[in-house]
Amino acid sequence: MWFESEGCEVCNTILANDAFLVTGKSVEQGKILYSFMVPTFEAYTSTIRTLENAGHKVNVLKLGEFKPKTGILTENQERVFWLALKGGYFDFPRKIGARELSNKLGIKPSTLSETLRRGTRRMLENYFKEEIQ
Repeated sequence: MWFESEGCEVCNTILANDAFLVTGKSVEQGKILYSFMVPTFEAYTSTIRTLENAGHKVNVLKLGEFKPKTGILTENQERVFWLALKGGYFDFPRKIGARELSNKLGIKPSTLSETLRRGTRRMLENYFKEEIQ
C-alpha cells in the first residue's frame, strides 16, 4: 500500500539529509526501528547529528558499508546502481525518480543518466561477451 502524509519528524529528518528511508517498523512500546541508506558517510553523520540535536535518542544497531563486487563496473557506477536499486529507481512504479536520485547523489540528472547508460553497456558487454566477438 502507498499513501501520502505529512510524515513524522524522524522520517522527514532522514529524508532531508539525502538518505533513502528503507523501512520503519514498530518493535516495542513506542519504539520504531528505522533502516536507511546514505550516499556518503557525511550524509550519515549529518542525519544522526540532526536527530540527536532534535532530542532523539539514537542507538545505531548496525552500520554497513558499500563494497564493490563485480569488477565489471567502476566503483562509482556500482555505487550509483546499488543506490538506484535499493532506492526503488528500477521498481514499477518507481519509488524514486531520476531527479530525486541525482539530487541525493549530489550529481546532475544528465550525469546520472550517463553513469547508468555506461554501466548498463558494461554489464551487457560482459553478459554477451562471447556473442560480441
